[in-house]
Amino acid sequence: MPPRDDVPLASSLPGLWKYPTNRDAPLKSGILWLEGKREDDGAEGLWRVHDDLYDVSTFVDKHPGGADWLKLTKREESDSGKTILGTPDWDLNPSVPVIDSPAHFKRDALDQCGSTSNPRAKWGPSSVGEKIKEKPSMADVKQLTIQIGTDITEAFESHHITNRAETTLKKFLVRKATTRRNSPYTFEEDGFYRTLKKRVREILGNNYSGPSNRSVLIADFFVITTLLLSVLAAHGGDFLLGSLAGVFLCYTAISAHNFFHQKDNFRMYYFDLSLMSSRDWRISHAMSHHAYPNTLLDLEISMFEPVIKWLPTKKSLGYKIISWIYSPIVYSFVFFSQAVIRGHVNHLQWRDAAPLVLPALMMGFGRTGVLDTLLMWAWIILVGSFLLGAIGFNAGHHHPGVFHDGDAPRKDRDWGLGQLDAVKDRKWISANILLVLTNFGNHALHHLFPTVDHDKLYDLKGVFKQTCKEFGVDFELAGVWECISGQFRQLARDKANPVPPGGGK
Repeated sequence: MPPRDDVPLASSLPGLWKYPTNRDAPLKSGILWLEGKREDDGAEGLWRVHDDLYDVSTFVDKHPGGADWLKLTKREESDSGKTILGTPDWDLNPSVPVIDSPAHFKRDALDQCGSTSNPRAKWGPSSVGEKIKEKPSMADVKQLTIQIGTDITEAFESHHITNRAETTLKKFLVRKATTRRNSPYTFEEDGFYRTLKKRVREILGNNYSGPSNRSVLIADFFVITTLLLSVLAAHGGDFLLGSLAGVFLCYTAISAHNFFHQKDNFRMYYFDLSLMSSRDWRISHAMSHHAYPNTLLDLEISMFEPVIKWLPTKKSLGYKIISWIYSPIVYSFVFFSQAVIRGHVNHLQWRDAAPLVLPALMMGFGRTGVLDTLLMWAWIILVGSFLLGAIGFNAGHHHPGVFHDGDAPRKDRDWGLGQLDAVKDRKWISANILLVLTNFGNHALHHLFPTVDHDKLYDLKGVFKQTCKEFGVDFELAGVWECISGQFRQLARDKANPVPPGGGK
């Protein structure tokens, strides 16, 4: 689908040279975003970090952060069967067909065997019979697994603070990539981000992973309170209590966001009680938004278009006025829409049953009928969704003074500076751990080091300020109301900012 007229056809950021595939799909999801990224990244069926290609297939289940991070970034698709006869070394043509008919797919794939022009998929059999030099026939192929990789540079750099990951990665080097990266960012050794990361490494040491006791207690308190209030609301048919349950459901989801950024743990599934998916948010939020905030690659911007448009593109007078009225209504349907999209694109998994825990408890312990339970549950979801939307949409990313793709970028394309250009931190929100965990606080530091527990980010503020001063970065805190009003002004902004952040440095 070609880009719409109301979005920029090209990024204003040097290096982001290709318009993201699937960006204008009618229904957007994390999985679809990854599929588009596989088309664009030049990873050639492997994992790409900077300009090198790696095959960490044998390391997936050993990954300390959990297998999902690697499985999602290098998906495997296969037709039915268990074996494939023939050599696994043949490359497939980049234009690999969609698997809609196994027979048709295998025939097309076999026809493309031997092509080596910019390969992005390879034979990946679960078992291989005796190698044969001749091209296999349809009868030989019982399983064909397509392995499609992505560029994980930004995630790799920001998710790993110690040097252990880099040392381990070197063992899996395959070759240099044959195409240039489709990314606007750099990671120079003496640049802002890597300088800051070295200092953070000295403070946190090698055992920084995992949540603090305070983060655990707060998250557990929120989820228990949500469950209790939901049951009481259902039992008494009390929508006031239901509203309070919705508030705590919102706080449960936001505090759980701290946990799905970290290595696999059961508290990340607290997030799923909201109808949203921790797995999907690891893509849309951690891999997309955190890696490329406020750019064309930021799914948290594109997924709301054309209903909500934050980029400085052409906007009618009617939209500028009406969007201020209807955008808060959109907040209420964020939870529901996420569930609908997952069902529509057929990406449901066992973990998607987690939200049913809430109505099951309401019905079982609240002793209410199915209809009354569903009605109260829907109300709790609506309230929680509205509050999360109100907090998240106004958390500091969208403001006329914050960089959005289309604006003039700063000359230094350091990834860390790009993060700071795309966010404002709120003064009193970042002062208290309870507010931080419920309002996306310590926002800038969280973007720079997303796998570090929110509570531990306080230890990094000193070196953060020191490094900002050395690099001439004037990162000022903003008021909460300034961020809220700025978000609505950004909805109406249709002119690109010609002045780069940092005065063009």
